[in-house]
Amino acid sequence: MGYTNEVGLAITATGYSKLLGHNASEVIVGCLESADEHSGNAQTNSHLFIWHCTKWDTSYSDVEALLVGLAEVDTSEYVYVRLGENSSDEEIMGNWSNNDFQFGFGNFLYY
Repeated sequence: MGYTNEVGLAITATGYSKLLGHNASEVIVGCLESADEHSGNAQTNSHLFIWHCTKWDTSYSDVEALLVGLAEVDTSEYVYVRLGENSSDEEIMGNWSNNDFQFGFGNFLYY
């Protein structure tokens, strides 16, 4: 099966609109639609995407497009967490820590 990751993205409505306005928006939408779980907050229009046990590498065009798109979103508009199989393999971007989903991580993703 290979090396897998747990990945999550919580993003505000403003951040989501900006992400979808990126040049590679079709590829980004495909990446988001591939999430194992998707929740939305009807009051704030924010989103939470979760991918379980997924191969996640920047050499994949959809992952690269998502990360490039996120680089154009203000960090206060999202939180992105990728946890690899190795305990030292983690990537955290954004600082929307008081998000609508209470999304974050300890030794695991919680939401």
